[in-house]
Amino acid sequence: MSELIQKLNSAFQDEEYRHSYAEECLNTMIATQIKVLREQRELTQDELAVKTGMRQPRIPLLEDSNYSNWTLNTLKRFAKAFDLALSVKFETFSKVVTDFENMSREALQRVSFAQDVQFRVRRDMSRRRLRRKLHFQTQKLALSLAPSPQMSLFEQTGQLLKWPSQQNSALSPAAPIPPDSQKGDDYAIGLGNYR
Repeated sequence: MSELIQKLNSAFQDEEYRHSYAEECLNTMIATQIKVLREQRELTQDELAVKTGMRQPRIPLLEDSNYSNWTLNTLKRFAKAFDLALSVKFETFSKVVTDFENMSREALQRVSFAQDVQFRVRRDMSRRRLRRKLHFQTQKLALSLAPSPQMSLFEQTGQLLKWPSQQNSALSPAAPIPPDSQKGDDYAIGLGNYR
């Protein structure tokens, strides 16, 4: 149990006090997070006002921990301006006290969607799949344009590849390639700029 919860234990027995305390924590955390997120994104109050569609004099008011007239619509505007999702949920009093006790700049910062690792990984994977698909399509096209089934010309790189024949048992997938084999005989690479 946190030290602050132990100190507040007797005071929180009063319903009015605990609700007032939780409301003050909420107001302070929202106002502070707005300021922290604005600074994290290196926005001025003027720039944030433009992004939220508000007038500039309203921004310092909303960054003040004494402000208490929050509306969901206002918070949604800030969420969109910061490219974040808004989360509104009911919590236990102990969770509110613990969150307030652990409040720091780092704890209040959030990355925008563009920096969200979970979504960036998926976008990167899609790009890799697309590059791989394009690579295989290029290889397939090069093989279909080859002068003979055993030769193909990759015009992009100037490489001439001699594909091993199926009758050569030494190069079949089941048989290992001997370490002393001369790869130059199997693959003629090095035309043009590569010689």
